[in-house]
Amino acid sequence: MPDGLVKKAAAEASSSTAERSVDGRPIAPKPVPKGVEDLHKPTVRAAPRWPRAGSGRVGLSKGTAAVTVAGLPVSVAPVVSAATKPADKVEGEAASPSPRASASSQRSPSSVQVETFDNAVARRLGGVGVAVRLTRGDGGAATAPAKVTVDYSSFGNAYSGGFASRLTVLKVPACLLDAKPSQECVEQARAKTRTLPVVNDVAHGKLTAVMDAAAASAGGAASPDASVYTLAGSAASTGPDAGGSFAATDLKPSGTWQVGISGGDFSYTYPIPAVPAPGGAAPELGLQYSSSSVDSLTS
Repeated sequence: MPDGLVKKAAAEASSSTAERSVDGRPIAPKPVPKGVEDLHKPTVRAAPRWPRAGSGRVGLSKGTAAVTVAGLPVSVAPVVSAATKPADKVEGEAASPSPRASASSQRSPSSVQVETFDNAVARRLGGVGVAVRLTRGDGGAATAPAKVTVDYSSFGNAYSGGFASRLTVLKVPACLLDAKPSQECVEQARAKTRTLPVVNDVAHGKLTAVMDAAAASAGGAASPDASVYTLAGSAASTGPDAGGSFAATDLKPSGTWQVGISGGDFSYTYPIPAVPAPGGAAPELGLQYSSSSVDSLTS
């Protein structure tokens, strides 16, 4: 670069006029309005009202309409046809046709004795809220089905995570009603506990399932071989909203996982494909989880 040009530029820079000062004045700070997150009031969940234990008898000989048991959150209706009766299914297994479903001669009893148990008993049975036991009140000697609807609206908001939409019905042996069930009863419960197909009306807080009314033993008491039905939470949604599932999912073959034998750390990586770069190496994207780095816990 020519020397003359550099000297001329330096001279113009030194001879430039200084900037004119302007008068200023203080500005009063304006109050900062609170954001929406500060004005939002936390949701206050209403305290649940757990149903009390009780009993009652209803007659089912006047058509197919459901009959509400006086004083209980339960209504009973006859099963129109045994062929339409859904089959029980074991937890974690797909439903299979029930042998009773093909017995077209099986009908609902004309009278049913209904017993309900409170939340404490339902908890002991592995459920929540309320448990139900049905006994034939018409003197029939065989077990017969009945369509039972349980109203859970008084405790449907007891827990978060879509509690109401995940309610189902468990069928357990009646021997679990004992305060201290025997080891034989516990083993029987492990083998015979079933999850029933249900119709969950979340909007109205009602759960419907087909339950068996056992034959009454001598003196009108429930048979020791009878079953008890308790409401329980499930991992998958049983309502119409299909709000997702908390059930464990399989590890995908596309991901990689490893377990630290010495420390017990479990890590899992799920790769995310990236668009090839026009030049050079493409970035490696992925979702990574480590039990020790996320929550400082080890398995």
